[in-house]
Amino acid sequence: MAPPAIAAPSLPLGESLRRRDARFVSASLSGGLCAVEHRQTCLARAIDCEGKGLHSAQTIRMRIKPAPAHTGIVFQRTDSHIMDGLAAHHDYVCDTTLSSSIGNGTHEVKTIEHLMAALALAHIDNAIIEIDGGEVPILDGSSEPFMQRIAEAGTQVLTQPRNMLRITQEVRVEGNNGAYCVLSPQAHTSFEAEIDFSSQAIRRQSYALNLNDAVAVKEISRARTFCHEKEVASMRAQGLGQGGSLDNAIVVDDAQVLNEGGLRHPQEFAQHKVLDAIGDMYLLGMPFIGHYRGYKAGHTLHHALRQALLTTHAAFVIETATFPHNLVAAE
Repeated sequence: MAPPAIAAPSLPLGESLRRRDARFVSASLSGGLCAVEHRQTCLARAIDCEGKGLHSAQTIRMRIKPAPAHTGIVFQRTDSHIMDGLAAHHDYVCDTTLSSSIGNGTHEVKTIEHLMAALALAHIDNAIIEIDGGEVPILDGSSEPFMQRIAEAGTQVLTQPRNMLRITQEVRVEGNNGAYCVLSPQAHTSFEAEIDFSSQAIRRQSYALNLNDAVAVKEISRARTFCHEKEVASMRAQGLGQGGSLDNAIVVDDAQVLNEGGLRHPQEFAQHKVLDAIGDMYLLGMPFIGHYRGYKAGHTLHHALRQALLTTHAAFVIETATFPHNLVAAE
């Protein structure tokens, strides 16, 4: 079944969020955030990567650059003479077919979820991402290569306080075959995903992650995207998965994992669903405080969940962090 059509944004970046709920409050953010994380961040220096697009098979070059406070995550297509930025924000999601894509009617960038997950896990609030094609490189199919580059570049702490979206009321959306995802209030941020496939290699498994657990965060960043061998021909006939291979995806044939070396973790399939959820929820434009749970959920259901949240005024409040005045940060 084709996903529902996604309407183009009618408001500029962030404006729809501000109009839906203007209840910005100052707060000492709870949930285990360290003092430095109360301030916005960016990379300490630019990082480069090059690789193939999962669906397009194009070789893509990308540079992620430091950006000032309140920039957010913004893509800039360097292969176009129109150099306006494309914000990584819910309002600009244009397609959710096997990935999350953003567009503004002029150009688009596909398969952004693994990079968005890396930026979320590394607590990067602001970045300009220069990219010379229409799809983020898939690299090894996980977020780990992005996380490694971010760690090598380092993080710069800015003077401006961070905004966080706190879930105050449960929001739930449902899909086909019992699929659902839900956001619920909680004092810290955590994710939980459960999947159920007929394939004997996958079957039913779940994975939960507390974002305060640094060891688990590093582990989950290594979880790769996956597909069934029997579906590859159909995907490619639709123009999808043209760049997919055993080097950038787990491929299963019923009970067999075809990749040499097998899985990186017994629950790698469920781990990757959590990773996708982290990347997709970062399209809210800021981190959130609360609990996510998904069952058989994917990018289309995540889009519906964000939409349901942002149009339910009582379901969230945006908090602006307060912190000690003697905390040193970059100008």
